[in-house]
Amino acid sequence: MKLLFILLVIVVFFINCNKNGKQKVTQENIKSIEIETKSNVVSEKVKTEVISEEKMNKTINLDEKSWEKLNIFFSKLYQYDVPYFEQDKLSDDEFIKFAVTYNLLNLPENLEKVNDDEKYSEKVSVKNVHNVIKKYFGKDFTNDKTITVFYDYSLLFKDNHYYIPTKIPKEVHSRREPGQSYLIYEIDLMRNPTKDMIKFSQVSKMYQNNETDFTVELCTYRGDMYHSDTISNSKFYNIKADELEGYIFYACDKKTKAKIRKIQNDEYIVLEYSENK
Repeated sequence: MKLLFILLVIVVFFINCNKNGKQKVTQENIKSIEIETKSNVVSEKVKTEVISEEKMNKTINLDEKSWEKLNIFFSKLYQYDVPYFEQDKLSDDEFIKFAVTYNLLNLPENLEKVNDDEKYSEKVSVKNVHNVIKKYFGKDFTNDKTITVFYDYSLLFKDNHYYIPTKIPKEVHSRREPGQSYLIYEIDLMRNPTKDMIKFSQVSKMYQNNETDFTVELCTYRGDMYHSDTISNSKFYNIKADELEGYIFYACDKKTKAKIRKIQNDEYIVLEYSENK
Protein backbone atom coordinates (compact mmCIF):
# COMPACT_ATOMS: atom_id res chain seq x y z
CA MET A 1 0.00 0.00 0.00
CA LYS A 2 2.84 2.38 0.89
CA LEU A 3 4.66 1.49 -2.36
CA LEU A 4 1.51 2.17 -4.37
CA PHE A 5 1.16 5.55 -2.69
CA ILE A 6 4.78 6.46 -3.51
CA LEU A 7 4.37 5.43 -7.17
CA LEU A 8 1.17 7.48 -7.41
CA VAL A 9 2.97 10.58 -6.11
CA ILE A 10 5.78 10.09 -8.64
CA VAL A 11 3.33 9.70 -11.55
CA VAL A 12 1.48 12.88 -10.53
CA PHE A 13 4.85 14.67 -10.33
CA PHE A 14 5.75 13.54 -13.88
CA ILE A 15 2.42 14.77 -15.25
CA ASN A 16 2.79 18.18 -13.65
CA CYS A 17 6.35 18.52 -14.90
CA ASN A 18 5.37 17.69 -18.47
CA LYS A 19 2.33 19.95 -18.35
CA ASN A 20 4.17 22.98 -16.97
CA GLY A 21 7.46 22.36 -18.75
CA LYS A 22 9.18 24.22 -15.95
CA GLN A 23 10.96 21.44 -14.11
CA LYS A 24 13.18 18.75 -15.53
CA VAL A 25 12.65 15.21 -14.24
CA THR A 26 15.88 13.81 -12.85
CA GLN A 27 16.94 10.89 -10.70
CA GLU A 28 17.57 13.36 -7.89
CA ASN A 29 13.98 14.65 -8.11
CA ILE A 30 12.57 11.15 -7.83
CA LYS A 31 14.79 10.31 -4.86
CA SER A 32 13.75 13.53 -3.12
CA ILE A 33 10.04 12.69 -3.58
CA GLU A 34 10.52 9.15 -2.23
CA ILE A 35 12.31 10.43 0.88
CA GLU A 36 9.66 13.08 1.57
CA THR A 37 6.79 10.63 1.04
CA LYS A 38 8.30 7.96 3.29
CA SER A 39 8.93 10.61 5.92
CA ASN A 40 5.25 11.63 5.88
CA VAL A 41 4.11 8.00 6.18
CA VAL A 42 6.44 7.38 9.17
CA SER A 43 5.34 10.65 10.76
CA GLU A 44 1.66 9.64 10.58
CA LYS A 45 2.46 6.22 12.05
CA VAL A 46 4.34 7.77 14.98
CA LYS A 47 1.49 10.21 15.54
CA THR A 48 -1.05 7.35 15.66
CA GLU A 49 1.10 5.37 18.11
CA VAL A 50 1.45 8.40 20.40
CA ILE A 51 -2.34 8.90 20.44
CA SER A 52 -2.90 5.20 21.22
CA GLU A 53 -0.31 5.27 24.00
CA GLU A 54 -1.97 8.29 25.58
CA LYS A 55 -5.23 6.31 25.84
CA MET A 56 -3.60 3.34 27.57
CA ASN A 57 -4.15 3.17 31.35
CA LYS A 58 -6.01 6.45 31.26
CA THR A 59 -8.39 6.92 34.20
CA ILE A 60 -12.01 7.24 33.09
CA ASN A 61 -14.35 9.57 34.97
CA LEU A 62 -17.81 8.09 34.57
CA ASP A 63 -20.91 10.26 34.74
CA GLU A 64 -23.52 9.16 37.28
CA LYS A 65 -25.77 7.45 34.74
CA SER A 66 -22.93 5.39 33.22
CA TRP A 67 -21.55 4.58 36.68
CA GLU A 68 -24.93 3.32 37.90
CA LYS A 69 -25.42 1.25 34.74
CA LEU A 70 -22.05 -0.48 35.22
CA ASN A 71 -22.81 -1.04 38.91
CA ILE A 72 -26.05 -2.85 38.03
CA PHE A 73 -24.25 -4.83 35.31
CA PHE A 74 -21.56 -6.12 37.71
CA SER A 75 -23.93 -6.61 40.63
CA LYS A 76 -25.62 -9.41 38.70
CA LEU A 77 -22.31 -11.31 38.47
CA TYR A 78 -21.88 -10.96 42.23
CA GLN A 79 -25.49 -11.70 43.16
CA TYR A 80 -25.69 -14.81 40.98
CA ASP A 81 -22.33 -16.20 42.18
CA VAL A 82 -20.49 -16.17 38.85
CA PRO A 83 -17.01 -17.56 39.68
CA TYR A 84 -13.79 -15.75 38.82
CA PHE A 85 -12.57 -16.59 35.32
CA GLU A 86 -9.80 -15.80 32.86
CA GLN A 87 -10.60 -14.82 29.28
CA ASP A 88 -12.37 -17.64 27.39
CA LYS A 89 -12.21 -19.87 30.50
CA LEU A 90 -15.76 -19.63 31.91
CA SER A 91 -17.47 -23.02 31.62
CA ASP A 92 -20.58 -23.69 29.56
CA ASP A 93 -22.41 -24.73 32.74
CA GLU A 94 -21.78 -21.30 34.29
CA PHE A 95 -22.96 -19.51 31.15
CA ILE A 96 -26.22 -21.48 31.21
CA LYS A 97 -26.79 -21.13 34.95
CA PHE A 98 -26.22 -17.37 34.90
CA ALA A 99 -28.38 -16.73 31.83
CA VAL A 100 -31.32 -18.85 33.05
CA THR A 101 -31.17 -17.20 36.50
CA TYR A 102 -31.00 -13.77 34.89
CA ASN A 103 -34.14 -14.49 32.85
CA LEU A 104 -35.93 -15.92 35.88
CA LEU A 105 -35.23 -12.92 38.14
CA ASN A 106 -35.07 -10.02 35.70
CA LEU A 107 -37.14 -10.91 32.63
CA PRO A 108 -40.38 -12.54 33.80
CA GLU A 109 -41.94 -11.79 30.40
CA ASN A 110 -39.59 -14.43 28.94
CA LEU A 111 -40.90 -17.22 31.18
CA GLU A 112 -43.53 -19.78 30.18
CA LYS A 113 -45.50 -21.82 32.69
CA VAL A 114 -45.07 -25.60 32.75
CA ASN A 115 -48.31 -27.34 33.69
CA ASP A 116 -47.65 -30.96 32.78
CA ASP A 117 -44.66 -31.67 35.03
CA GLU A 118 -44.63 -31.28 38.81
CA LYS A 119 -40.84 -31.17 38.90
CA TYR A 120 -40.59 -28.07 36.71
CA SER A 121 -42.66 -24.91 37.02
CA GLU A 122 -41.30 -22.62 34.27
CA LYS A 123 -39.30 -22.77 31.09
CA VAL A 124 -37.34 -20.21 29.05
CA SER A 125 -36.40 -20.43 25.38
CA VAL A 126 -32.78 -20.98 24.34
CA LYS A 127 -33.03 -17.75 22.33
CA ASN A 128 -33.58 -15.75 25.52
CA VAL A 129 -30.79 -17.63 27.28
CA HIS A 130 -28.41 -16.99 24.38
CA ASN A 131 -29.34 -13.29 24.36
CA VAL A 132 -28.18 -12.87 27.97
CA ILE A 133 -24.92 -14.73 27.31
CA LYS A 134 -24.33 -12.48 24.30
CA LYS A 135 -25.17 -9.35 26.30
CA TYR A 136 -22.83 -10.12 29.19
CA PHE A 137 -20.02 -12.11 27.61
CA GLY A 138 -20.22 -11.46 23.86
CA LYS A 139 -20.49 -15.18 23.07
CA ASP A 140 -22.54 -16.78 20.31
CA PHE A 141 -23.47 -19.72 22.51
CA THR A 142 -24.34 -23.10 20.94
CA ASN A 143 -23.42 -25.72 23.58
CA ASP A 144 -26.89 -26.17 25.06
CA LYS A 145 -27.33 -29.09 27.46
CA THR A 146 -28.91 -30.17 30.72
CA ILE A 147 -26.83 -29.06 33.71
CA THR A 148 -26.87 -29.87 37.42
CA VAL A 149 -27.25 -26.81 39.63
CA PHE A 150 -27.57 -28.36 43.09
CA TYR A 151 -27.28 -32.04 44.01
CA ASP A 152 -29.95 -33.78 41.89
CA TYR A 153 -31.63 -30.54 40.78
CA SER A 154 -31.07 -29.75 37.11
CA LEU A 155 -31.87 -27.18 34.48
CA LEU A 156 -33.38 -29.50 31.89
CA PHE A 157 -32.66 -28.72 28.22
CA LYS A 158 -35.52 -30.01 26.07
CA ASP A 159 -37.34 -28.85 22.93
CA ASN A 160 -35.20 -25.67 22.64
CA HIS A 161 -36.11 -24.62 26.17
CA TYR A 162 -34.55 -24.73 29.60
CA TYR A 163 -36.92 -26.11 32.23
CA ILE A 164 -36.57 -24.57 35.70
CA PRO A 165 -37.21 -26.75 38.78
CA THR A 166 -40.16 -25.85 40.96
CA LYS A 167 -37.83 -25.38 43.91
CA ILE A 168 -34.10 -25.74 44.49
CA PRO A 169 -33.76 -25.63 48.27
CA LYS A 170 -30.75 -25.30 50.55
CA GLU A 171 -30.83 -25.65 54.32
CA VAL A 172 -29.54 -22.56 56.10
CA HIS A 173 -28.83 -21.94 59.78
CA SER A 174 -29.63 -18.47 61.06
CA ARG A 175 -30.20 -16.69 64.37
CA ARG A 176 -33.72 -15.37 64.68
CA GLU A 177 -32.84 -12.69 67.26
CA PRO A 178 -29.69 -11.96 69.32
CA GLY A 179 -29.46 -14.48 72.15
CA GLN A 180 -31.96 -16.90 70.62
CA SER A 181 -31.19 -20.33 69.21
CA TYR A 182 -30.49 -20.99 65.56
CA LEU A 183 -33.37 -21.51 63.21
CA ILE A 184 -33.13 -23.92 60.27
CA TYR A 185 -34.93 -22.83 57.15
CA GLU A 186 -34.77 -23.40 53.42
CA ILE A 187 -33.86 -20.97 50.66
CA ASP A 188 -34.70 -21.49 46.99
CA LEU A 189 -31.31 -20.99 45.37
CA MET A 190 -32.67 -20.22 41.91
CA ARG A 191 -35.15 -17.60 43.07
CA ASN A 192 -33.10 -16.21 45.92
CA PRO A 193 -29.40 -16.64 45.01
CA THR A 194 -28.31 -13.90 47.43
CA LYS A 195 -29.64 -16.05 50.32
CA ASP A 196 -31.66 -13.21 51.91
CA MET A 197 -28.69 -10.85 51.77
CA ILE A 198 -28.43 -7.52 50.01
CA LYS A 199 -25.49 -7.88 47.63
CA PHE A 200 -24.26 -5.37 45.08
CA SER A 201 -21.10 -4.09 43.38
CA GLN A 202 -19.82 -0.60 42.68
CA VAL A 203 -17.09 0.57 40.32
CA SER A 204 -14.36 2.35 42.28
CA LYS A 205 -11.91 2.94 39.40
CA MET A 206 -11.90 2.48 35.64
CA TYR A 207 -8.92 2.55 33.27
CA GLN A 208 -8.76 2.55 29.48
CA ASN A 209 -6.33 -0.05 28.13
CA ASN A 210 -6.78 0.62 24.40
CA GLU A 211 -9.43 1.79 21.95
CA THR A 212 -12.08 -0.70 23.14
CA ASP A 213 -10.81 -2.45 26.30
CA PHE A 214 -10.98 -1.25 29.89
CA THR A 215 -10.12 -2.45 33.38
CA VAL A 216 -12.50 -1.75 36.25
CA GLU A 217 -11.85 -2.10 39.97
CA LEU A 218 -14.90 -2.97 42.06
CA CYS A 219 -16.00 -3.04 45.66
CA THR A 220 -18.68 -5.54 46.60
CA TYR A 221 -21.04 -4.93 49.51
CA ARG A 222 -23.38 -7.20 51.42
CA GLY A 223 -25.72 -6.69 54.33
CA ASP A 224 -28.51 -8.42 56.21
CA MET A 225 -31.89 -7.62 54.69
CA TYR A 226 -33.65 -7.91 58.03
CA HIS A 227 -31.82 -5.10 59.80
CA SER A 228 -33.98 -2.38 58.29
CA ASP A 229 -37.16 -1.97 56.27
CA THR A 230 -35.42 0.90 54.52
CA ILE A 231 -32.71 -1.40 53.25
CA SER A 232 -35.11 -3.95 51.83
CA ASN A 233 -36.86 -1.25 49.78
CA SER A 234 -33.78 0.58 48.52
CA LYS A 235 -31.46 0.32 45.54
CA PHE A 236 -27.80 0.96 46.27
CA TYR A 237 -26.32 0.98 42.80
CA ASN A 238 -26.02 4.77 42.71
CA ILE A 239 -25.29 5.65 46.36
CA LYS A 240 -21.77 6.96 46.99
CA ALA A 241 -19.49 4.94 49.28
CA ASP A 242 -19.44 7.55 52.06
CA GLU A 243 -23.26 7.61 52.12
CA LEU A 244 -23.39 3.82 52.55
CA GLU A 245 -21.96 4.24 56.04
CA GLY A 246 -25.48 5.04 57.26
CA TYR A 247 -26.55 1.47 56.45
CA ILE A 248 -25.47 -1.83 57.99
CA PHE A 249 -23.05 -3.31 55.46
CA TYR A 250 -19.79 -5.17 55.45
CA ALA A 251 -18.05 -2.13 53.94
CA CYS A 252 -16.28 -3.10 50.73
CA ASP A 253 -16.67 -6.74 51.66
CA LYS A 254 -14.50 -7.87 48.76
CA LYS A 255 -12.41 -6.18 46.08
CA THR A 256 -12.68 -7.50 42.56
CA LYS A 257 -11.60 -6.39 39.11
CA ALA A 258 -12.69 -7.09 35.58
CA LYS A 259 -11.54 -6.54 32.04
CA ILE A 260 -14.36 -5.36 29.82
CA ARG A 261 -14.78 -4.43 26.16
CA LYS A 262 -16.95 -1.60 24.87
CA ILE A 263 -19.41 -2.75 22.21
CA GLN A 264 -21.15 0.59 21.83
CA ASN A 265 -21.97 3.60 24.01
CA ASP A 266 -22.35 2.41 27.61
CA GLU A 267 -22.58 -1.22 26.46
CA TYR A 268 -19.84 -3.63 27.56
CA ILE A 269 -19.06 -7.33 27.72
CA VAL A 270 -16.96 -9.05 30.40
CA LEU A 271 -13.67 -10.60 29.27
CA GLU A 272 -12.17 -11.50 32.67
CA TYR A 273 -13.34 -11.41 36.28
CA SER A 274 -11.02 -11.89 39.25
CA GLU A 275 -10.14 -10.99 42.81
CA ASN A 276 -8.31 -7.69 43.14
CA LYS A 277 -5.45 -8.61 45.48
